[in-house]
Amino acid sequence: MWKKLVLSMSIFLISLSLWAQGQFTFFTKSEIEEGRARFWFKYYTQEGRQNFLRHLQNGENYRGLVEFTLASYGLPSELYYLGLIESGFIPQSVSSAKARGPWQFMPATGMKYGLRIDDYVDERMSVPKSTKAASHYLLDLYNIFNDWALAAAAYNAGEYKVLDAVRKGNTRNLRILCEQKLLVVETCDYVAKIWVASQLDRRRSEFGIIVPEASPEMGLDKVETPDFFWRAIPIKRMSEISELSFTLGQRESDLRYFNPDLLTAAIPGDPNQPYYVYLPNRYFLKAKKTLEEEGRRAFKIKDPLPLKKLGLELKAGDALWVRKISEDGLKLEAPSSGKHIVLSMQEFAKLQGKL
Repeated sequence: MWKKLVLSMSIFLISLSLWAQGQFTFFTKSEIEEGRARFWFKYYTQEGRQNFLRHLQNGENYRGLVEFTLASYGLPSELYYLGLIESGFIPQSVSSAKARGPWQFMPATGMKYGLRIDDYVDERMSVPKSTKAASHYLLDLYNIFNDWALAAAAYNAGEYKVLDAVRKGNTRNLRILCEQKLLVVETCDYVAKIWVASQLDRRRSEFGIIVPEASPEMGLDKVETPDFFWRAIPIKRMSEISELSFTLGQRESDLRYFNPDLLTAAIPGDPNQPYYVYLPNRYFLKAKKTLEEEGRRAFKIKDPLPLKKLGLELKAGDALWVRKISEDGLKLEAPSSGKHIVLSMQEFAKLQGKL
């Protein structure tokens, strides 16, 4: 049932994306200064080639998610390359102006589009969350300009600067605005880079572009073709990443890799406002299987006395990890001390209400 639902949703969103590309025609070479396009073609295939390949490599880890999200907003898939140019899909990327994340949001714009930024988290670095915010922002820009070249320019320079250039130049053609120097070179180059990157990536064999496999330093054994669907896991109380890592049977490094928005070891969940942690679907299914097979659970201890009586030294607020080790046996481990005890299911059931 679940697989059929996901398949139906995928078909619907792909159809929606194709419809969107027909409605929202993406910009073409005619809207870009030809000299700048030639310059960036040469740069990305020669001296800037290795850096460009690294960015393509980074992007492959998120491409399915990004294009799926764009499609859900009815946006053309080519906007994926806007994120590629913004950050090379490096979630921790920070500009000199303090823009951050894969879509390089400034703090005010990020919060305007629903991203949380505080001492615990910076959701500008979350690929799922910031991609939703960027899609909303790009849709707003398109509704202002009704033109993707101008919308992309506005993403870089700000909508007011582009509106002012359109008014002064009395034209909505980006190429003319750039030739008349009504927009700064950086913005004109920015739009040219997006178009060039899309052409090079879509015609890899023609330009001899081979994207290397994912780097092992990403903390993963191997990043396969990415899931387009990521699971949101609601965290309803203040928790530790290590606690969630144990519960899900996942490496802590993987949880941090997929959730770089978490700035500390804490996950700031709340019963009234859950905090969402994301995992690609294949990782979520692996975690689900682990839970079914091993019955892993993690607890925050309120009253350590019952466990102290059983020989397990803990303090209030410490974590307790519980793992099934036999048909009727559970291993209770205190990660703070590394000590453990073994109880039967029945013994633990009696104890559980006292913790």
